[in-house]
Amino acid sequence: MSALPACPNHNMSPNADSAPCAPFPARDISDLLARHNRLWSERRQCWCASAPPPWWARGLVISPELRGRYESYLPAGEYLASIARLAEAFLPDASWLPSVLQNLTSHSGAPAALPYASIADYWATLPDGLAGKLCLSADELLPLFCALADPPRYGTITGRYPEQLAELDALFRHWPTQTPLRILDIGCGVGLNTLEIATRAVTLATQAKLSVTGITAERLEVWMAGARRLPHDPQREKTLRAFPRELPVIFAHARAEDFARPGQFDIAICNGLAGGRFLHQHAQISAFLDRCAKALTHAGRLFLANRFHDGHHKQLDALAVIARDKGWNCTGSPHNLCLQAPL
Repeated sequence: MSALPACPNHNMSPNADSAPCAPFPARDISDLLARHNRLWSERRQCWCASAPPPWWARGLVISPELRGRYESYLPAGEYLASIARLAEAFLPDASWLPSVLQNLTSHSGAPAALPYASIADYWATLPDGLAGKLCLSADELLPLFCALADPPRYGTITGRYPEQLAELDALFRHWPTQTPLRILDIGCGVGLNTLEIATRAVTLATQAKLSVTGITAERLEVWMAGARRLPHDPQREKTLRAFPRELPVIFAHARAEDFARPGQFDIAICNGLAGGRFLHQHAQISAFLDRCAKALTHAGRLFLANRFHDGHHKQLDALAVIARDKGWNCTGSPHNLCLQAPL
C-alpha cells in the first residue's frame, strides 16, 4: 500500500479558528482502510454476480429502478458511513469532515439524513478518477475528502462575476492613500475569488493598507485555500498556485449564518450564497444582513453576486426588498447587487 500523503509545510494564519496545516493522516488508518476495502470488494462481487448491467459510468441516466438496484446491493448510507469513519481517522478531528459526511457515524440510533439518494448519485458528484469506485487507495483519500468539501456544482473559478469586478476596480482606484482597506469574502470556498480580488486591490489601490479575509464553513477549504492545494482538481490548483504568495490574505473557518470577525471591514463580498439554497428564507436573509451591517464600517459596502437559475428569482428580489426595508442603499440587478450599509 502506498504511503499516505503529507501536508506541505505552508504557513497558515495564526487565527485560532484558522485550520492548521496538520499532517495527513492524523493517525495510522491502514487497518481501517483495509477493512473498508475488503467489505466493499465483497459487496461489489455480489453485485456483479447477481445484478444485471450496467455498472455506473459518467452520463448514465440513474432511473428509479437502477437507483433501487444499487440500494439493494450497495446501500449509500452504509457506504457513506464507512467513508465518514475513514475521514474521522484521516483528518485532524471531526470538525474537518466535509459537511456531507457529518452526522453519518452517529450511534444515537436515529437514521441520518443522507445527502445522496444512492451511491450512483454520490459518484455523479465526484471527479474522474474517483467516481465509480468503492475501494480506495491511500493516495486517493485526501483528493476524495477535498472533492466532497469542494463539489463541482459550486463551480468556484476566477472571473465569474465581471460586473462585480469592474465595480470593485473602480473603488480600488479611488481608495484614499494610506487608508486601511479591509475586505471580507463570506463563503470564500477554496479562495480563488478571494485571491483574485486581493490581487486587483494590490494592483489598483497601491497606497492602501490592505488586508483581506476569506471565511468558509468547510475546514478543508480553509486548508486548501491557505496551502494552495486542490488535490482533487489539478487544473484549478494551477490557477490557485499562480497567485502571488505575498498577498495580504488570511483564510478562516466561519459560517455565513453566524460569522463574527474581529474588527470591521470596508467591503464585504458574498457570492453564490445569499438568495440561493443557503440563504433564502426571510429570517435567514434578515439575520445575515444584520450581521453584515455590524461587520462593516460606516457606509461600508456589501457586494452580492450569483449565477443562480431563474428558480431563485423570487428569493433574489426578496433580498433587495428586505435590505431596503432595513435601510440599506441598494443598486444593481438582483444577480449583481451592491448594498451600502445603513447610516
